[in-house]
Amino acid sequence: MAEKFSHHLSDTMNIAEITTFEEGGAYTHVIELIKGIDGKFLIVCGNTRQSGYEKKHGNTFYHVPLLFSIWDIFFVNRFGSYKKVVDVLKDNHVDVVHFHSPLFTFLVGLMRKKEFPLIMTTHYLLDIKANPLIAPLYRSFIRWMTRTIAVAVDKIICVNEEYIPMFTSWGVAPEKLVYIPNGVDTKKFCPGPSQVKKRFADKHLIVYFGRLHYQKNVDLLIRSFKLMKEQMKNLNLIIIGDGTDFQKLKKMSASDPDILMTGFIPEKDLIDYLRAADVVVFPSRGENASFTLLEAMSFQLPVISSGVGNAQQLLSEGRGIILQKYTEEEIAELCIDLLQHPEQRQEMGKKARTYVQRHFSWQTISEKTEAVYSELITQQKKRYSVIIPALNEERNIKKCIHEVQRQAPDAEIIVVDGMSTDRTREIATELNATVVVEKKRGIAIARNTGVKHAHGEIMCFIDADTIPAPMWFSQITKPFTKQSVVAAAGMARPLDGTLLENAGMWTVFGIISPILFRLRVPLVTGQNMAFRKQALQQVGGFREVSKKPNTVYAEGEDTNMFLRLKTVGRTVHTRSQVLVSMRRVRVWGLFRFVSFNIRNYLHLLRHGTPIDEEYEPARE
Repeated sequence: MAEKFSHHLSDTMNIAEITTFEEGGAYTHVIELIKGIDGKFLIVCGNTRQSGYEKKHGNTFYHVPLLFSIWDIFFVNRFGSYKKVVDVLKDNHVDVVHFHSPLFTFLVGLMRKKEFPLIMTTHYLLDIKANPLIAPLYRSFIRWMTRTIAVAVDKIICVNEEYIPMFTSWGVAPEKLVYIPNGVDTKKFCPGPSQVKKRFADKHLIVYFGRLHYQKNVDLLIRSFKLMKEQMKNLNLIIIGDGTDFQKLKKMSASDPDILMTGFIPEKDLIDYLRAADVVVFPSRGENASFTLLEAMSFQLPVISSGVGNAQQLLSEGRGIILQKYTEEEIAELCIDLLQHPEQRQEMGKKARTYVQRHFSWQTISEKTEAVYSELITQQKKRYSVIIPALNEERNIKKCIHEVQRQAPDAEIIVVDGMSTDRTREIATELNATVVVEKKRGIAIARNTGVKHAHGEIMCFIDADTIPAPMWFSQITKPFTKQSVVAAAGMARPLDGTLLENAGMWTVFGIISPILFRLRVPLVTGQNMAFRKQALQQVGGFREVSKKPNTVYAEGEDTNMFLRLKTVGRTVHTRSQVLVSMRRVRVWGLFRFVSFNIRNYLHLLRHGTPIDEEYEPARE
């Protein structure tokens, strides 16, 4: 009967948020979001030339240096950034990585290697108002990008509810999608006294605020303002913000003294300007779920907006006005009509603020997001179990467990001890592994005992005298993102081998084994393999060999299991590697070692059983 020793892991939630630094709605989203979540946060940014850690405004940032940007919406980082980011995430014991749109090149590595649970929030646009050639090309690219990312991530948070049926129609798994909108601080962004209002006491103020970019279409508003002035006096247009179009718009408006371009201003000044505004206009070519629109509504302001993103939902039922024609004349006509009817402006603004207060508070959004984090962390801790059979391995087991913990800090580690007489059990317990004592001898028995006590969905196997190579865990588990895969095997190379031994094992596991997998006659090393627990149980577990008490016989349970699982699902070969002890070669000699393994493999293929020979533990 097996005895079990339990351990407890820390419940601290460590989250990495990946976004731009002090720029754009995604940055605002992150800063406001984390205020209401109980956890430790690292904010990783890649849109500046800065490098390394920075403490600012009570938050911890890590900067990944930028090489160049594309349209100020996609950022190309230095070569090798991915590895540095991974090291930083591991040093901070990150449980979940949450990136806010695919902004940075190092995210490609995070999605390909899949070393952490991943969440993406979609701040990007599905459609843009552009010419008939560009618009469908953009949409096709977004469709391809979203489907590709959806395969790699665990959850996609949609800030626009209309994205969910769209993504589902594109083939994204519905269980990966969750709707959590952007939020707004309604206590901060509220009506109130304004110094700007005193400065423009006899003027009507039409305001745009946000990023100045081609997407925002602010040049249309400037042209429309000229039409407004032909029909109404005492008007000012205030354009607040900075961006790639700033100089272009400044030049365009330079001849009009009634147009004020403020550039970037501090938040307190922005609040002062918006409290003075009479009408806010957003003529954007494309949006997802606009922060600035929510903020304008929170100020109780009448808003005129293009019908992109979630604007139609937000401004329906008299809470604002949606553009229909996207022309200079339409904007001018709507602005003048609102300015001439103050009661209509007030009623519209009140409806808008009430709606935002009810549905878009940051407290609610933080609570919903924290629930997603908690669910994913719980699933992750239950998903993977690493099973390590051991017998008198006090010299090796510490290095093995340490490396597993470094690569898979949330994985359950189970050491199945075969009645060791040294400190193997004590060392494993000190390292917070779960130790199960199995009195019966045999590697298949030990593996089945580990599976019985494991809680994970994916069972990874490695031996106590084996050290995982870098990336082992991510590479051996990555195939299981596809539900059709039931088993994965990897490579082994000598920990202390000669040149001949290194060349031999590379040939066997780097060249021959992948070919044999394609031929559906897999050759496997039990020191590096992983399975779905359900599949193992479906075929009755590893086939045990028991003839004489206290005698160990050749088993070949690893290759045998892969042969049996072919009828259940896909079995794959990976590039994952482990470093293995060559002590059996030292004890047996190279010829006997190679001969034994060839004969056993062929016997397994022909008869489904191992050769009838003893296989006692090898110790130098």
